Amino acid sequence: MADAIVITDGKKTPEIHSQEEELAMILATLTDIQLRFLAARLGVASDKEAAAAIDVSSATVYSWPEKPAIKRAVILAQLGVLDVVRERMTRLAIMAMEVLEDEMGQRTGGGQNRLRAALEVLDRAGLSAMRRSQQQVDVTTAGQPLQPHTTKIIVREFLKGNGDE
Repeated sequence: MADAIVITDGKKTPEIHSQEEELAMILATLTDIQLRFLAARLGVASDKEAAAAIDVSSATVYSWPEKPAIKRAVILAQLGVLDVVRERMTRLAIMAMEVLEDEMGQRTGGGQNRLRAALEVLDRAGLSAMRRSQQQVDVTTAGQPLQPHTTKIIVREFLKGNGDE
């Protein structure tokens, strides 16, 4: 439940309702043209654009006594969309983790497209596995830089578990 301000007959009355209930209450008070405006407003950046989209003067829109309620309805509808997006991203992130588990358990081939997709989902969910460290690492032997082929051998041996460190 969230605190809500219900606007009826121009008076603000604090009540406690869920966002869905509050939106439904506001929608029940709007005229057909106001509902069309609200639907258009969800797809554009401004009231002026939404008014133009439904062939209504923006002055008319700004003069509606229900304008504060319509503004609140826009916000509530946008929050509802965000909730749906968050829920779907959460489900996709879980599926992506399952793909990663499958891929990590396999020793050979396949699944590169699935793996890339899983990593993209994790990245979008803010759980990026693709972040790379931007550290400078000095790899030398007795003060002399290692030769490229030597570096590969040392890394290979380290990954096998035969490294000294």
